[in-house]
Amino acid sequence: MADATYTLQIRNPAGTLVAELANVLDLDAGRSINTPAALRVRLAPEAIAATILVPDARMRLLRTGTDGLARVALNSDFLLRSWRQGYAGNAQFVELAGQGAAQILARRIVAYAAGSAQAEKAAAAASNIMRALVRENLGSSAAADRDLSTWLQVEADDGVGASIAKSVAWRPLDGALADVAEASALAGTLLYWHIAWATGAGKYEFQVKAGQPGADRTASVQLDSAAGDVQDALLLRDYTAQISHVYVGGQGVGAARTVVEVDAPERLGSSPFGRVEGWADRRQYTSSTGMSDEGRAELWDKRARVLFSGTVNAGAWEYSRYWEFGDRVRVLHAGQRLTCMINSVRIGLAGGAETITADLREVG
Repeated sequence: MADATYTLQIRNPAGTLVAELANVLDLDAGRSINTPAALRVRLAPEAIAATILVPDARMRLLRTGTDGLARVALNSDFLLRSWRQGYAGNAQFVELAGQGAAQILARRIVAYAAGSAQAEKAAAAASNIMRALVRENLGSSAAADRDLSTWLQVEADDGVGASIAKSVAWRPLDGALADVAEASALAGTLLYWHIAWATGAGKYEFQVKAGQPGADRTASVQLDSAAGDVQDALLLRDYTAQISHVYVGGQGVGAARTVVEVDAPERLGSSPFGRVEGWADRRQYTSSTGMSDEGRAELWDKRARVLFSGTVNAGAWEYSRYWEFGDRVRVLHAGQRLTCMINSVRIGLAGGAETITADLREVG
């Protein structure tokens, strides 16, 4: 059975293929939840022309598995952000470093004044709010000099996620998206976002998913920690930092200050001593709806840590053939049947020798 191999495709910022490098031997790539993927790849200088190394050159890493099929590693393209030339001993090299296309989201702020419809999001499905924020700040609803809709589309609204309201004036766009997703998670629906290549459209697409960012493979992938499918397995229940009731302070002074209270009923009823209080200073908010959302976000931050963690044995279950980043899988551990997600993946290649590290987290 042949070993897996890697090919690096490089396109110019407009998307035209300018180089394809087979049998890449040295690289480090990784991706984790709601964070742009990252890539570092080392090449011999004669393998690549310096003229194609320009900011935002698009890089795509293809992994050809033992079944002979090539698949896009980490389901992400990378934008070239830096490169360097040097020597390792007497051997000259060129090293390229890129970030996932989702890094584009960090290049915008929510450039609208407080009180505007674009910055003060009325109660709506969280995923729809996230898509609106992207459309308004780098998509088809943005000002002409901020509009990237030639290169990036936003998927259609689907109403997924909790109904929330949010104030995001002048926030970094990626931070605003994280806040909206966090508020939805506290209300019971985890959301995951990404910028992926939409083949049919010939451009990138901003996507929001519930359940998991990848595929649901619970019917086909069942890992058994006792059999060695999961290494360093750990089941943790930690309630140390959990709060169940939060006071959210808005505008005003002293007795005239607006205070909204938000609680988590299931935590309050868990014990006679279940009321654990916290305080959140949110004086920038004027509406009780926005303050309530911030209270729910605070409760989410101060939740119990109830999770399973471990590392997939990629020798038994081949990466990209049987599973990929963000997939949902089953795990048998200590007599329990758990539903877990591939929470992060790191690919290492040194002299052609592949190392895959994939972390699991329980999702319930």
